Amino acid sequence: MDDAAAIWAAKTDDELLDASGELFEYTEAGEQIIRAELQRRGLAAPDPPIGRCARCGRSIAANHPGDRCAECGEPFPWQVMRMRRPPDPQAELVAVLRTNDPGLIPLAKSTLDEAGVEYLVKGEGLQDPFASRHDAVEFWVSDDDVPRARTLLEGFSAPPADPGADSTAPPNAERSRSLREHLIGHWDLVSFAALNGSDVEYPWGYDIAGVIVYDAAGHMATQIMRHDRPRFASGDMDNGSFAELSAALSGYTAYFGTYSVDDSAGAVIHQIKGSLFPNWVGTEQRREAVLDGNRLTLTSQPILFKGQMRVFRVVWTRAE
Repeated sequence: MDDAAAIWAAKTDDELLDASGELFEYTEAGEQIIRAELQRRGLAAPDPPIGRCARCGRSIAANHPGDRCAECGEPFPWQVMRMRRPPDPQAELVAVLRTNDPGLIPLAKSTLDEAGVEYLVKGEGLQDPFASRHDAVEFWVSDDDVPRARTLLEGFSAPPADPGADSTAPPNAERSRSLREHLIGHWDLVSFAALNGSDVEYPWGYDIAGVIVYDAAGHMATQIMRHDRPRFASGDMDNGSFAELSAALSGYTAYFGTYSVDDSAGAVIHQIKGSLFPNWVGTEQRREAVLDGNRLTLTSQPILFKGQMRVFRVVWTRAE
């Protein structure tokens, strides 16, 4: 019996049961030792893990405090967050979709249903199926589900306008300009998501920042990073180890080059001249571009990520 197992074997039943209710405080190895000792004594087993950290594989307990792995700091995926924190029926609801197209309503419902997002539809029962014009229907979700729901429904229609917004502008005025004219400028990152069917992940969490810039001469550059990347232990890059450098670069991407647009397909094509990911140098990266006022959504073609093909959807807002 090793030292750790011997320590837990010497604990009283009460001490062991207390520890079983706080497994999130222990490492993966410690958790396994506690579970084994409970089983050996015939004591009640703690609830099984509700998931595992995508980065280090540590199990996640249902009563884990916070929204990140205690071992490596990786944000929990939405599936785990939902299991840890069931929807609150009293939670404030937020509108995430407003559409006048009755054909989009069942599509939006099925998309949210498949992703396990609970929602409320307002205005659907007021529709006249024989009318030539339909009033707007709105989809509302709890505040916790807003980022994921907006990512899932991106491109379905514009979200409800903010109170006091100018509603007199002609709806198609933006479309009269070319996509290239719309893109020119500086955009700040809103969200960075990976989609696999109805599953939505935020591989770098929500604490992120980024910019993308398009100029009138046809040049572009972008950078995206997560804020919680580890720092060099020495504080000196010259003395830092290769492992420290690799860890610091994890959660950071950047590239630059030129761009062209395909107005008929609503797409922008990035011609990569330099990239933190060397495999992209000399390639073209095509992105579907959806513009909604000062909001730009770029959606990639399927990309192999962690062994699965994912579509990346990045939302930007025009810088002030």
